[in-house]
Amino acid sequence: MQKLMSFILCIIAFFSRGVLQAESKNQKNKETSGKKQKEKKMEEMKIILSRSEIAEKLKELKKKPLPKNLSIGAECYEIAQKPERVEYVCPVCGNKTLYTNSLNFDLVEQISYLRALSETLKKYGITLDERALCKNCQKQVSEKSLCIMIPYQEDGQNIYRRCEINETDLVLLKEFLSGKDKHQGFTDEETPLAEYIERLQVLLGVKVK
Repeated sequence: MQKLMSFILCIIAFFSRGVLQAESKNQKNKETSGKKQKEKKMEEMKIILSRSEIAEKLKELKKKPLPKNLSIGAECYEIAQKPERVEYVCPVCGNKTLYTNSLNFDLVEQISYLRALSETLKKYGITLDERALCKNCQKQVSEKSLCIMIPYQEDGQNIYRRCEINETDLVLLKEFLSGKDKHQGFTDEETPLAEYIERLQVLLGVKVK
């Protein structure tokens, strides 16, 4: 009787494991399918920027009255202690690069946040180029910094590329392209976005008079 019960329990465990594996596989397939659908939807919604439209937006920002009731932000902001080293994982080749307190250390330390910011710019076709941060991929580029790439309508197959990009630059682009007239700083303080027109011109490669 005991052997029979053990046999039955083994059969039940076997089929239960099979069901769980099938459910897990179906869940992974759903997640993969959902991710592909999301990427396809983003691709369909992508806005290819025009230099002439950007120039007009810059002119409008320049002429617009400066915003009032600006927030002064937090009076006290605790700064987290820096780690002695950070590990960078390249999204292109998957290799790891170990950084100590050296060139691009700060960029690598906040790379997750920078990637999140760049996600908000993808609908405009703007992408982040991190190859300079990877010891394996950096030989493919001459720059030693983070870069953005913008495919303008007027440029055809030529991609506009701007390097030495930091957190503030990505925030400025996000604010400008979404039509805001204020810039929110590190401690949530607000300043007129019009004060950054020169930097926006450099970032976007578009100059206005």
